[in-house]
Amino acid sequence: MQRSVRDRFVSGTGAPTSPSAMWQTPPAVFAALHEQIHFDLDLCADVDRALLPRWFGPGSELAKDALTAAWMRYGERGFCNPPYGVFIRDLLVKASAEQVNGFLSALLLPVRMTRAFHEFVLSGDARILMCDRRIAFFEDGLPRLNERTWREKGKAIADPALFDSMIVVFDPSRMGQATTIETWRVPPHVSKDDLARAAEARLAREWATA
Repeated sequence: MQRSVRDRFVSGTGAPTSPSAMWQTPPAVFAALHEQIHFDLDLCADVDRALLPRWFGPGSELAKDALTAAWMRYGERGFCNPPYGVFIRDLLVKASAEQVNGFLSALLLPVRMTRAFHEFVLSGDARILMCDRRIAFFEDGLPRLNERTWREKGKAIADPALFDSMIVVFDPSRMGQATTIETWRVPPHVSKDDLARAAEARLAREWATA
């Protein structure tokens, strides 16, 4: 994600929805959640970012748009880390509707108390897992590096998101129940090897533009 795009999102002055606004789920974070829920469908992906063999998005053989696809036709349990912005509201509407059809979905979202959140999450039938620490999202398969530490010290340190995250689960077995809020432990998800590869890639880009 471009720094300028991220700053617009965090400040609330823009609602980026383009591919550049995508924050990739760290593999270890997805693996921990996958072990609990056993997903069979990645709801918002593309050729380079799909976390499961079956996925929706540009280039998919199943469906290019999660908002128009019939989720139950392709699976029963879906994971989603969507592009941030106004698209999230539409996705909450869709996930709530698919829950009625028997589909379970888990959405990794920034903590934002929006009208859509109140209407489709807090109103009932959802399970909210609040991440116990901030996630260091990936870009192009590598952890994002803290810019200041890199520039001033040449040291590769993961840059956690400037916002808290939550996982909203729409579980059909919970229909009619009140929304619950729990804590979800974010696993260690950035290794020394990840940081070394990110540093190498950063140096290569800097040398190429020098």
